[in-house]
Amino acid sequence: MRQKFQNWTRAHPLLVLSLAAVVGILAAEYDLPGLRECSVPVAALLLATALLRPHAWLLVSGCALLFAALHGQNLDSTYRHPLRLTLLQTDVIEHVTARGSLIPNFDDSRRDRVRASCVARIWLADGTLMRQQARLEVNLPRGAAFPGAGEYELHGKLHLPRESSNPGTFNAADYALRAGFAARMEVDAMTRLPGSGAPWRVAFLQAAENCRQWLSRELARDIEHDQATAGVIRAMALGVADEAQDEIEDAFRNSGTLHVFAVSGLHVALLGFIAWEVLKLFHLRRSVALWCLLFLVFAYAFITGWRPSAARAAMMIAVVLSAPLLDRETAVQNTLGLAAVLLLMSDTHQLFMPGFQLSFGVLWAIAAWSGLVAALLVRFTQLDPFLPPEYATWSQYVSWQFRRWLGGTLGVSVSAWVGSLPFIWLHFQTVTPVALIANCVLVPLSVLGLAVTCLSILAALVHATGAQIMINHANWFVAKLMVWSATWFSSLPGANFHFQPTTEQIITWRVLDVPDCGAANHLQFGAEHWLLDTGNVSGFRRMLKPYLRSHGVNELRGIVLSHNDADHIGAVEHVSQAFGRPSLFCSEREPGSYDQATTTLRRLQEGAFATQLQKLRVDAQIEFFTKPPVPVFGVCLHPSARSIGGRGDDRAMVLMAHLGRWRILWMSDAGIHTELTLAESATDLHCDVLIRSHHESDESGSLAFMQRASPRVVICSSNPNELTMLLPESLKAWCTANNVPLLDTWETGSVLLELRQAELRVKPFRSGQEIALSPP
Repeated sequence: MRQKFQNWTRAHPLLVLSLAAVVGILAAEYDLPGLRECSVPVAALLLATALLRPHAWLLVSGCALLFAALHGQNLDSTYRHPLRLTLLQTDVIEHVTARGSLIPNFDDSRRDRVRASCVARIWLADGTLMRQQARLEVNLPRGAAFPGAGEYELHGKLHLPRESSNPGTFNAADYALRAGFAARMEVDAMTRLPGSGAPWRVAFLQAAENCRQWLSRELARDIEHDQATAGVIRAMALGVADEAQDEIEDAFRNSGTLHVFAVSGLHVALLGFIAWEVLKLFHLRRSVALWCLLFLVFAYAFITGWRPSAARAAMMIAVVLSAPLLDRETAVQNTLGLAAVLLLMSDTHQLFMPGFQLSFGVLWAIAAWSGLVAALLVRFTQLDPFLPPEYATWSQYVSWQFRRWLGGTLGVSVSAWVGSLPFIWLHFQTVTPVALIANCVLVPLSVLGLAVTCLSILAALVHATGAQIMINHANWFVAKLMVWSATWFSSLPGANFHFQPTTEQIITWRVLDVPDCGAANHLQFGAEHWLLDTGNVSGFRRMLKPYLRSHGVNELRGIVLSHNDADHIGAVEHVSQAFGRPSLFCSEREPGSYDQATTTLRRLQEGAFATQLQKLRVDAQIEFFTKPPVPVFGVCLHPSARSIGGRGDDRAMVLMAHLGRWRILWMSDAGIHTELTLAESATDLHCDVLIRSHHESDESGSLAFMQRASPRVVICSSNPNELTMLLPESLKAWCTANNVPLLDTWETGSVLLELRQAELRVKPFRSGQEIALSPP
């Protein structure tokens, strides 16, 4: 084994160096003691010694320390930047002046807000100049277009992107730091200063964006009537995935073929394959053909807007092609190591990007294992050994070629799936076994689609409008076939599932932080899951769906719908379709007599979900789990048929959850009218945890109600930027007077309740301060 390892390292020295670089970056990331002080001088000493007395351990150790020093510098410019450390203490710095050159960021710009980046000198409100420059993510004033290259003086405020509030969801703050931004600036006014800024870089990015916009229009010519399919074509060709429907993107994701849906290294490689086959027709010299191929690959990365995935793939292919250009033998694993070293040298933060990990993990797996898989299928792919090929019949020859192609495709598909599996599970907690066969269909279709796309672009360049329209319709057919295939594969039993190992069989309740004071709560025991409200439609894709996937949720047993409010239940149809069409529960007062036909509960009651909908009377019970360790059920306390109230929030369901010996009172948007009604009733309101949202007009937290409920912990939501969504003063006063913890999800993030027999643990997501309650 030792000899095999030594032979492998000698055969792939550049791959070993890339692994050493990874070790050094990880060491700097976790800030090993003494590393920052000694990495630079020790790395210089080891590398200098390696030049004089070549030894592998000297070179590998020096490379690791060199990359540790590089990553340490990158961390100092973002994570440890003085500006960020200041903002961690003050949240916002008002009235800031920044001076620097603006670089457009077309990929992250919105319709109402253009974004740019700027390496700037910063003056605070008192005139103090920060010594260290900072790279800022800049939001230009609303409605303002990118002003062009140049030096600018920007006036506005600085803040950090808001950190993730819920587990498993996108962390904008960490992403910005990995992208090199120390802070974000909201610009109120800007003035142009003397100086050209970075004209060449701005012109390059602007030209790339113009190319992408032109191609987007040309690829959709005469098929604009089908925006969904046109969006698929744009996504596959240009990476404009925002124009494709969410359901289509989910079909590709759930079939394990999302890499053919958006621009990735696969697209650049496929383009290189198509271009190489075309160049062979011209009988060019090999070196000339390789240079032409390099030009085409980088041109494609350019017209896609120079996206990181496409640029990274172009760089990898350029490294691969450099070997034959220099008359060197190509070793794929060694070449991947060189590409990784060069890319990490340009930006060490790329190591932590899922796209980087998947690209190199998949390509290494294909290089290392596809041959082994093909060897296992050799009997299937070979022609009859007793039949000379020249004597094979036409049908035997076709069958042989098909089996060879299928065996090679399966070898690549299996090795790629195995190589991607650990990274997909790590980042997305998803496993897609169907990808093993889906890729055998979708990848050839994507080759065909990309080839037709190239023909469409050529027809547009020569203004052959008639031919272009015919080609676009052929492209439309291929895209339709791909969507149908992805949808069919994703619908197969066991095609995909989400996995999250659980170590403890305990009941948990998580109060999610939902924007705009919406609501979504997740109740879990083992493999059984419930939701209490779902949040709105936009929050479903950004927050709720990633959260549920990260927790291994494949099916929901039921959803409790508090009231007919889009911010609370607007996503219920999407949730139901994605997670097994669970039972739906609402109060008998819903929908209200004046609710419009377009409201959520009206649609549920009158549409395809009517058979799933069950209405609850006061005192009706919901059995949450089938085999709980203790009695677990919910009791509806409000509203009854006699309840009055002129607003939808007055009909909000109030539920008392009995989870063993613990009682959780779920108030939703109930206001003062509901509180007083419950306080005057004979209902036992005593609870351990009170969970509440915001009534649209009334304050809540009345003294009479709080005394009857006597919660030991209160969990609520707010939005300090909206006057109508501030925490009620009466609630804060009662909690302060009675020494009851008041947890605001705006500040704490989501809150997890772990309900054990001996104690109830309350765990805020952002702060590490847990609260432990003993049984009453």
